Amino acid sequence: GEAIKPTITVKDGDKVLTAGTDYDVTYGENIDTETDGFVKVTLKGNYEGEAEETFTINPKPITVKADAVSKIYGETDPELTYQIEGLVNGDQMSGELKRVEGENVGTYAIEQNTLTAGNNYTITYTGAEFTVNKRAVTVTAKDQTIVYGTEISGAEYTAAGLVEGHTATATLTPGTANVTAGGSITVSAAVITADGADVTANYEITYMDGKLVIQPDTSKIDGLTTENVTSANEEDIEAVQEMLENADSIAEEWNTISETCKELMARIEEVRAENARIDAAVSVY
Repeated sequence: GEAIKPTITVKDGDKVLTAGTDYDVTYGENIDTETDGFVKVTLKGNYEGEAEETFTINPKPITVKADAVSKIYGETDPELTYQIEGLVNGDQMSGELKRVEGENVGTYAIEQNTLTAGNNYTITYTGAEFTVNKRAVTVTAKDQTIVYGTEISGAEYTAAGLVEGHTATATLTPGTANVTAGGSITVSAAVITADGADVTANYEITYMDGKLVIQPDTSKIDGLTTENVTSANEEDIEAVQEMLENADSIAEEWNTISETCKELMARIEEVRAENARIDAAVSVY
């Protein structure tokens, strides 16, 4: 910085002498605290003589305040910055701040570390907090179409927003077991791991349900028609009735099957009535 030049007063008894007329003042470098300051007074005009004196150069107090900084879990740390008051003469800071180590969600102290302005300054440092915030992830159940009586796949979901290398597992629950075109699959209880460690607490999880379509199981009536139902046994009849009971108006596909079942049931009732008449006639003889 600039040389320190303290004000000098020279007296002859009670008389204050005039600088430049009665004396001259010269200074040493006087620019840092590592060496003593130096001043020399040389009398002139009506006065003769000289005097030298050394003095201590004390460090200048300055203040440094760290800025609070944050990041999302899994991201790279941003730069640690600070505010400073008191530097003079174009002097600059050197070194850097650091934070307490840790990558999990939470707060970590920002420390002065190697930050300095040199020997000519004393720093009053005020720290701040480095905050790691939760990372948003969305776990979504995929849409599924299954046949009535079968189970949904437990692995049909996605997790968007995970840190690279992290994996998620979740539980899928069907909203219904009945034939339907408007069912849902609920996803819940996600667990996120990294290298085998549970890191779920570092995530803010949003769950999105999937759509579930349960189609009717037609396998038991595929061979039945109104032409061959005359030989339908009780197993066939139960199969048709079950199809009707599980109907939940599943769009056009189910409507078609439902109509087929109704036709079959009508024919079954005709067969039953005809058999009843035959049995009644036989009993007369």
